[in-house]
Amino acid sequence: TNMEMQTFEPEMLIYPNPTNGLVYFNTNVTQYREISLFNSNGELVLVSNEEHIDLSSFPKGLYFVKYRSNNFVKTFKLIKE
Repeated sequence: TNMEMQTFEPEMLIYPNPTNGLVYFNTNVTQYREISLFNSNGELVLVSNEEHIDLSSFPKGLYFVKYRSNNFVKTFKLIKE
């Protein structure tokens, strides 16, 4: 018997992007979550498990958000204005 494996791709919304402060993560994943924020040099600058992060004290520029849940990892670009 040949079983076909189905992958789960959760719906994900990060807003507002670009931002000048709070960034919200809206997803249908309700399990464990970890958000890692990296600056444009690849340095880890923030780790959170909240549904939002506050970038108001961070310098303007390009950031990368790595969103991780139990079986899902996705990276997004985020611009701080």
